[in-house]
Amino acid sequence: MTQEDIEYIISNQKWRFTWRDIWDRYYIMLFPAFLLFLSIGMPFGIGFVKPVIVFSLFLLPFSLYFFYDINNRIKAERTFYFISSTACQKETIEICIKELGWTVIKADEQFLQARTKLSWTSWGEVITVIFLENQLLFNSRPDSQPFTGNRDDVNFRKLFELVTAKEQGLLLTEHLQKHG
Repeated sequence: MTQEDIEYIISNQKWRFTWRDIWDRYYIMLFPAFLLFLSIGMPFGIGFVKPVIVFSLFLLPFSLYFFYDINNRIKAERTFYFISSTACQKETIEICIKELGWTVIKADEQFLQARTKLSWTSWGEVITVIFLENQLLFNSRPDSQPFTGNRDDVNFRKLFELVTAKEQGLLLTEHLQKHG
């Protein structure tokens, strides 16, 4: 990850679009596109008979729904989410990531990348955390998996809960050291 990538993410709260994304993430859009063209083209190819029109009218909303749903999932996978953090530092985040069983891939002063474990429902995702002054930017993104089952939300919740618990523990420790 370059400094340019980090600056783009900080200003836009999402990954930059690359041409490789078309092959890695957007190819799944071919399925609803096929359904859409099938629903529009069937009456012209077969003829305007009642069963074909009924099937086409039935297929059209499904194809539009799949377009909408898949597009929203891809947008969610590109988005970075804020975690307010006043006490957590890079070392604390690394500890949290290791406690979750994730493997650190790259670590720098500005960001940290880790990989989640493989499971029956996930091929593993790349977790990216960018360190800002009083907050963290978090993203969970699959490499090239078409259906993630909202794993990015699950990963965000896990890290958020652990960071919040650690931060509360750190603040309590600091308070006890100051007062007693």
